[in-house]
Amino acid sequence: MDEEECKKEEENLAKTNPEFSKIIKECKDIVFADNPPLKGLPKSIEANKEVREYSRKKIIESFIPNCEKYTPPALKEVSEKLISCFMEKKKLEKGLKEVEEKERRIKELEYEIKELEDVIKEMSRTIDFLGV
Repeated sequence: MDEEECKKEEENLAKTNPEFSKIIKECKDIVFADNPPLKGLPKSIEANKEVREYSRKKIIESFIPNCEKYTPPALKEVSEKLISCFMEKKKLEKGLKEVEEKERRIKELEYEIKELEDVIKEMSRTIDFLGV
């Protein structure tokens, strides 16, 4: 298809289907592909392979300069929320680690208190035994 035929086809697509019309308006350009069937006589199959290859090259050539990195509209919002969640998770993990450390320290102190209570009991028994 030459450019004029492509333009006419684009207009026809826009007229026949409102969805196509919307897509065409949102896109920079439409790429037309000529992909004839690979059935029939060997000569026509070979010719159709060449047409397909030419069409493929034209599509690739049109994509290379015109393609932009696509970013979904909500990606930034989702990314920011994800980062926020990771930061909150790190903060909570740090808090949990501090609480666990305090619990460990409490157990150590409880053990030390128990040992001192045992020493006090033993000394009390000794004092009672000695009658002091």
